[in-house]
Amino acid sequence: MIELIKQRKPSYLMFLAGWAGLSPLAQAGHTARMLEPTYVVAGQPAAFKYELTVGEQGIPVGGSVVVGFHHASKWQPRLQFGQPTLPAYVKVTGKVANNFKMRFQNVGPTSFAKAEDNLYHMVIVATVSKTALVPGEVVTISIGSAQYGGIFQIMADDHHELRIMADTNADGKFEWVASPQFDIIPASTHHLLMVAPSQVTVGQPFNVQIHAEDAHNNFVNGTYFSTPVPTYNGKVTIIDESEGVLATGVQITDGWASVPVRVSKPGPHWLKVSDGASGDAGGSGEGGGTSGGNDGTLAGVSNPFKAFAADPEYKIYWGDVHGHTKGSDGLGESQEQYFWYAQKAQHLDMCALSDHGQKMWPQTMAAVRSFYQPGEFVTILGAEASLKGGHVNVYFRGDTAALLPNKWNLMNHVTFINAVAQQFGTDALMGPHAFSHATTEPYPFSFWNDTVERFVEVYSMHGTNEYPGNARPMAQAIQDPAHFLQGGLVAGRRFGVIASADGHDSHPGRSFGGVYPTGLVAFRAKELTRDAIYDAWRNYQVYATSVERIYLDFSINGSWMGAALTTGDPVQVHYEVIGQDKTFKAELLRNNMVIRTDTTTNGTVTVDFQDTPPDPNNYYYLRVSQANGERAWSTPIWVDKPPAPDAPPAAAKAPRSAKKRARSS
Repeated sequence: MIELIKQRKPSYLMFLAGWAGLSPLAQAGHTARMLEPTYVVAGQPAAFKYELTVGEQGIPVGGSVVVGFHHASKWQPRLQFGQPTLPAYVKVTGKVANNFKMRFQNVGPTSFAKAEDNLYHMVIVATVSKTALVPGEVVTISIGSAQYGGIFQIMADDHHELRIMADTNADGKFEWVASPQFDIIPASTHHLLMVAPSQVTVGQPFNVQIHAEDAHNNFVNGTYFSTPVPTYNGKVTIIDESEGVLATGVQITDGWASVPVRVSKPGPHWLKVSDGASGDAGGSGEGGGTSGGNDGTLAGVSNPFKAFAADPEYKIYWGDVHGHTKGSDGLGESQEQYFWYAQKAQHLDMCALSDHGQKMWPQTMAAVRSFYQPGEFVTILGAEASLKGGHVNVYFRGDTAALLPNKWNLMNHVTFINAVAQQFGTDALMGPHAFSHATTEPYPFSFWNDTVERFVEVYSMHGTNEYPGNARPMAQAIQDPAHFLQGGLVAGRRFGVIASADGHDSHPGRSFGGVYPTGLVAFRAKELTRDAIYDAWRNYQVYATSVERIYLDFSINGSWMGAALTTGDPVQVHYEVIGQDKTFKAELLRNNMVIRTDTTTNGTVTVDFQDTPPDPNNYYYLRVSQANGERAWSTPIWVDKPPAPDAPPAAAKAPRSAKKRARSS
């Protein structure tokens, strides 16, 4: 928000006035201030009250007073104007009674005098209907009430705002007046989240990260908030799945702790954490102090992981590569705050920020450089390109990169992909997301440039793009199989399969501000460096999950997912799955048909068997569906049969339509 203010009115006085709820330099002389609340607690209804003082120009009949909500915010319940004794009732009053006609609507870019205000396109519009508003007149805007209920949002966000605007000339153009700011702080701690590496070595110490979350999965931590947060400060105990104690008296400070532990036997593990019956008890209360009294009521579990007798050559590293800040169309203050959240709050191994159109590119490159810690945390430079036919994300090998091709936003899909390939070569990689929608462009699979197109984002907060009718579908998804992952495989495209958030709440790794929970991508690499992660991505050494760090190990003839094999019959198939939810099914698909299903209630599936591929060109991939609704998808393994010796080349066989392939989920 600070950056937005500087862009609009580069004044330190304005920054101070924003926090005071005032507008020192408003359009047409209008000023506005926020009377209440001083802060909001995530998930708890609040009543809002603003005052707008009309400037010297006045506001004529047909003009309006406007309150805009950011398009990434999720305020509930829906605003209403007719029932004052119900929640979310909106009332606007001035000198003259009943002088406003009210509506709440989603408006387009042409409704705003300045383009940057278009992000606040869900608007309360109070149109002056009887008598013009005169200079000095005070207009009061009330949203909800303490008695009958206000509005709430479950996402924590510092420096949030409802933007105050006015149509001063009755021309339908909303002009900025003020941006009073307030914190939406996390609620009190509801549970603990624990993150462990996906692979460890028996008897060797490894760090587990613990942090406190509220009931809406916000990190309960005071960093970046001006309002005191009800942080958890207590001591916890960590045990393994056999109730063996691994650590006691672990101190959590400001909702976070890191502690080394070790396990004594190989195989799958799930750890548990809970607060104890003794220790220092903090205070409590929303909007100040601490919470967490060590009374045994807080608990959490780790992600699943596997212990090896010897340190494995390749490790699994977790990331979120798709998200947005206020630099383009998201919430969150800065690029630095975004990467901080990924590393500190979600304990990701890597992260990429993909603000639209390389907005604030110098600041993004600086943050990518600043937060990169080889062996600890990897940052990748990225951006989202919104094209006419669909959206693609572009990522770069280095921590600096030139701007995308000139006038890229005017290019069609094919021209843009080829231009990026020509400009950056293998130092850029890209792929489509949220692609199961109608388009007149050859997007995503009718055209494919292997130089740069290296992945598809099968899942994000918008939904799943595996096949028509899949679980958690995108809104208004097309039913043409060619626009889904399985259609891309039928078309002969080769790609890594990833998931990420596409979050707009600046909560990478655990974004819950969309239609569905966040997605994650797992990388298989020898070390945690930028080059190793980038190379793993380019070489399809990745897999996708929704929210949870499900463990996958999938290979054919000893070659891991992403491999392309030419081999005779039969092939040796191996996979191991360790679920976060111990009840799940693992489905192996060959050429988009499920050929094997294994179910379990003990958290693990391990399979070794031989299979004979039926076609000259084949592909296999793994899909995991947990009982709690979360899923995982492997990258395919492609298996081609060698041509018969001394035989003429066989005529190409048309792939079977994806419509005819059996699917189960």
